[in-house]
Amino acid sequence: MLPVVLQVAARSPLPRRSWIALVATIAVAAAALPAALSYSRELGSAYEARGSERNVVVLAKGAGSDAASVLPRRTRRVIAAYPRVAVKRGVPLVSPELAIESRVSVLGRRDVAVMAVRGIEPAFFEVEQIDVVNGSPSLHGRAVLVGRPAQRRLGVRVGSVISMFGERWVVGGLFDDRAGVLDVGILADLDDVMKAAGREAYSSLTVRADRADDVSTLVHRLERDGRIAVTAVPERDRDVGARRRAIAAAWLGVLGALLGLAGAALGLRSAMVAVVPCRARDIGTLRALGFGATAVLVTLVAEPVAVGAAGGLLAIALRALVGGPHIGVLPAHLRLDLTPGIVGSSLAVSVVVALAGGAPAVRRVVKQCATAAPASPTR
Repeated sequence: MLPVVLQVAARSPLPRRSWIALVATIAVAAAALPAALSYSRELGSAYEARGSERNVVVLAKGAGSDAASVLPRRTRRVIAAYPRVAVKRGVPLVSPELAIESRVSVLGRRDVAVMAVRGIEPAFFEVEQIDVVNGSPSLHGRAVLVGRPAQRRLGVRVGSVISMFGERWVVGGLFDDRAGVLDVGILADLDDVMKAAGREAYSSLTVRADRADDVSTLVHRLERDGRIAVTAVPERDRDVGARRRAIAAAWLGVLGALLGLAGAALGLRSAMVAVVPCRARDIGTLRALGFGATAVLVTLVAEPVAVGAAGGLLAIALRALVGGPHIGVLPAHLRLDLTPGIVGSSLAVSVVVALAGGAPAVRRVVKQCATAAPASPTR
């Protein structure tokens, strides 16, 4: 009896390209869903942890980002004289910065990447939680520090020579941003960047308050100082809007994957509605041989389950192909590593989608066939 059942399950009247399309749809959605879910969770955690509770970010009045902000140099001198600004070794902790994008390439290679570059001064390391994990923090002599995501993208190491702003720079070290405040790949000396980019003004200032309780007072005074026209926000509140937009975009990815799976389920349902009636003779043969409705149902459901399993295996193969432990999508990571949980969830989701799409249609048609061709008694 088993060979007969297997022959029936293996023979499908539906064109092969239709099954291939269903398998591909399930695979892409099953591969994307776990990645989108993990990214949305990590993104929320990353934005919640960004910045220091003692830092205030100062931009030009009305500027919504570093790219739109132009701060005259005298702004720094005015703010450095404020009370409640932290001082270390007699130097007010006011960090001027210039954020700008540049085309970056590695000497001897043709690949070019557009990356965010930030010009900084030594005070930057006092106000931000930056760890130089390899090399030297010194930025003298056209040296730069490269963040981990930028390092992976460029394939550089300490001592590599890169081209930036049409000039040569040397990778002096690699850094890790513990507070997650830098959507930037490269740190360089502020004066060097201003000269290379032809800029005369800062993009922003990061001001360190004496205590966390002084931040609101400092923000109030900065925005009401008639000598300067600035917008001041606590560093931890700076990215509230960006956090909401980023998390919404991540959840749109989750929704897209779910819609893909729902579409695959509907496609399987339509396919099985079209296929099962074409098998009326096969169903009648199985019933005549003594198989009950349940056995026939299981035999036919094996087909969509096989499609779902194939989609799950292809999803696993896609993740392995894209590969790497994770891809940096600042300020979080889109993780594409293959863990037992990911493998199991991809297969489970694919099979459940196949069952949800195929089983109801199969059951309805089997009942119709059972009414039209009742089973013969078993001899």
